[in-house]
Amino acid sequence: MLRQKDIADTLALGVEQGCFVLRLPRPDKSVRTIWRAQPTEGDLRERDLEVVLPEAAELNDLDGTLLAPGALPGLWPEDGASISVGQVLAFFDGSHVSKVQREGYEKAFPVPKAAKEVVENAVREGVRAGAVWLTAGPASIYREDIPYGVLSDTALLHPPPAELLATAVLPQNLEAAWGEPITTAAAISDALSVTASKTLPWTTVRSAIDSAIRARYLERTPDSGPWPCDWSGSPLVQLSVPIGEPPPPLPPAGYKTEAELGSADLQDLVDGLADIIKAGAGLDLRFFLRLELGKGVEVTPDQVAKLNTALRKACSKPRFEEGLGSGSG
Repeated sequence: MLRQKDIADTLALGVEQGCFVLRLPRPDKSVRTIWRAQPTEGDLRERDLEVVLPEAAELNDLDGTLLAPGALPGLWPEDGASISVGQVLAFFDGSHVSKVQREGYEKAFPVPKAAKEVVENAVREGVRAGAVWLTAGPASIYREDIPYGVLSDTALLHPPPAELLATAVLPQNLEAAWGEPITTAAAISDALSVTASKTLPWTTVRSAIDSAIRARYLERTPDSGPWPCDWSGSPLVQLSVPIGEPPPPLPPAGYKTEAELGSADLQDLVDGLADIIKAGAGLDLRFFLRLELGKGVEVTPDQVAKLNTALRKACSKPRFEEGLGSGSG
């Protein structure tokens, strides 16, 4: 016989995995919804608690961090390309069904409906929390409030930008910003954006400049504008390299890890990919995949062709070359 706690735990897990939506009426007659989030014990003890299937539910609340790449199956393309706010709105139009591979079979996850206002509030929250980065024309917003009038269906959401090292803003690494011994914060921002081929958010640039100042790689000139500042004040912030200071040391090599994985290990990694991407937000996390066949194994062209067909269905990038011999990939 199931205990009440077992039922509550199963229900909480189902909500967190997106199988159910919880509806909790408020005293003011409005309704709070919980989906793909951990409900509290108090939520599960509510007398008027309702459990609704996603395809029959409409969300009144949507956690902005769920918009992070990899958090919701099917929202972001596998190649990590940007998506528009309009695409996010369409994802929550009540007709979308995400499909996820689980232990050799495909599982469907209906996505609840959410009004435009609810989705846009989630976008604002996600940008402010650093889950996503938004651009719209010249505007580039990350870890700050989206200004009024910037959010539209054509605005683009990107994975969080990589954190910039303090040394990235120095003359030896950013010559375009240093035509003279003195430059401005605005010139550094423009040069970094040209290098990135995309307008970088001011919060990211400001953090790099601030790190360089605190590390004494840069200093403000006597007639510089105040620091820190918002974007509008960046042209007034004048910066120079302290006289007589030695060049900073090269940054340490980035962290790396590698391991040989079996089929089951790889499946476990895929199942936990959303949490890995979320934890590595802003760290320029990259994945490199190498496939090898066992040495000494006799491989026929037909076997290679079947492997490549299966690979193409999963991802277009990896492919075994035919005629390279046993154990090559």
